[in-house]
Amino acid sequence: MCFVHFALGPGLYQRARRGRRDPDTTQQTATQLQQIFAELLAHAQEAGVARTDVDSQDARVIVLAAVTAERRRANHTRPGHLADLVLDSLRP
Repeated sequence: MCFVHFALGPGLYQRARRGRRDPDTTQQTATQLQQIFAELLAHAQEAGVARTDVDSQDARVIVLAAVTAERRRANHTRPGHLADLVLDSLRP
């Protein structure tokens, strides 16, 4: 959760935690996260470090796949290996 707190900032992180009990907060947080993904992807594409044929929804799903893969595999001898493989799909 530290990465989520760092990436989202304390306000959005706390709203996300409250969202478990409040559907309106969940929707607001999801919308804000989608905007953040879109901005990050646009900057990465402008810098030439992300594929231009990927949109923000693609990137969100790819990042979710990387996180899920790491959780499922839990390979302590090669931490981050599956996430690196999945995230490589964003590189040009």
